[in-house]
Amino acid sequence: MNKDFSELQGYLVKLDREVIEKEGIKAYYNRFILAILKYLRINDIRSDEGRYFSSVSLLKYLRENDERLYKTTHRYFARIILSIEKEKSVIASFKCIIAIITNRLFRFKVDISKDKFMYGTPVFKSVAVNQEKENTYKYNKLEIELDSVHGVKGQTHTATLYMETFYFSKTNESIIKYLIGEKSSTIEEHTEKHIRVAYVAMTRPTDLLCLVLDEDVYFNNKLKLNDLGWVHYSDIL
Repeated sequence: MNKDFSELQGYLVKLDREVIEKEGIKAYYNRFILAILKYLRINDIRSDEGRYFSSVSLLKYLRENDERLYKTTHRYFARIILSIEKEKSVIASFKCIIAIITNRLFRFKVDISKDKFMYGTPVFKSVAVNQEKENTYKYNKLEIELDSVHGVKGQTHTATLYMETFYFSKTNESIIKYLIGEKSSTIEEHTEKHIRVAYVAMTRPTDLLCLVLDEDVYFNNKLKLNDLGWVHYSDIL
C-alpha cells in the first residue's frame, strides 16, 4: 500500500474495501503522511540532522514543535476520510494543510499554483483563451463562478455566496461573534486571518451577500443576525 505517486491526487483516492478490512482506517492515515513526506522530499526539506523524514520522525517532530498543529492535523485527517469514502474531493484542503505544515515547521512557503506535485491536481484546471471556464456554471443564462477569495480579489460581483472552509477552525463559525458586533480583548491568529479574508469577500458584491453557516450556529445567533439584516434562506424562498 505504501506506493509512491508523482501527483498529490494519487494519495487521496478511495481505498478498496479489502484494504480497509485488512489495515483499517490507518491505511488512509499512512497515505496522508506519505503525501506530506513526498512533498518534503521533493523540496529537499530535512530534519535537523540532515536526514529525510520518515513517518515516525515527522509525526514526532510535528508534535514536539507544534502540538496544536499536530492535533489539528489529526482531526483534519479524520474528517477527510469520511469525504474520501463518499468520493468527494479533498485536494484543495489537503494542499492547504501541506502549506500550513511546511510554513509553520520549516518556514517554507508553498506556491500552490506553480508547484508541480500539487499542480498535477489543481483545484481548477487552467483556462486557455476563448475556452469555457470549468469553474463557471450556468443556470438560466446566469453565470456562477466558483473561486477563492484571492482568485477574484479586486473584482466586484452582483452577488456573492461566501462558503465555509476549514483552517484550524471553521472559517465562518469562528467569526460569528464579530459579525454580530461582539468584541473580544484577545483574538486567535487564525481567526484574525478569517476576518481579513471575510472582509475582502463581503465587500465585493453590489446587490446580494450570502453566507454559509452551520444551522445551529445561525439559530444560536438568529436574533442578532436578523437585527443586522441577515435573513435565513428558508424565510424568503
